[in-house]
Amino acid sequence: KNAEAYEMWLKGHEYFTRSTKSDYERALSLYESAVRLDPSFAGAYASIANTCRGIYLIYGVSPNLLDRAVEAAEKVRELEGETAQYYWVMSSIALSRNDAKAALTYARNSVETDSKVAVGYSAIGSAYEALGMKEEHVEAMEEHVRLRENDKGAHFNLVISLHELGDQERLRIAAE
Repeated sequence: KNAEAYEMWLKGHEYFTRSTKSDYERALSLYESAVRLDPSFAGAYASIANTCRGIYLIYGVSPNLLDRAVEAAEKVRELEGETAQYYWVMSSIALSRNDAKAALTYARNSVETDSKVAVGYSAIGSAYEALGMKEEHVEAMEEHVRLRENDKGAHFNLVISLHELGDQERLRIAAE
């Protein structure tokens, strides 16, 4: 790997986590710089796809952002094959296009490809939530938390989901 490209990707990730439109745009620019420096950097392409999807969802910008996300996801597939990362990104894009069934299929493929990738379970949970399958959504979120014990965002989402489900016992346990 190219160290400078990796540094660009890390800086992009820092901007991405701030979640403002200008920070998402800055992250996207840094990810694109990373792939110019290292065209084989699949993680940067996945980040481009995820950032385009995020801008589209949160800021309601042009639908061509989802097309751009698909192009970046396809680059991940070209470089790595049909990996858990590729399926997770495609699941997120499908969900952004309001196609929860396709999102669930991609998410399941992510987990089947690599059962240790926590975001695959998050994607499954999101698809189940979109399909109105609350118990299945919670089960997927519990697996995400099991795999990423220190992920406060995942814990928070699980607690909210358990509250919505009305499962007080599991909510108590998750909140501890």
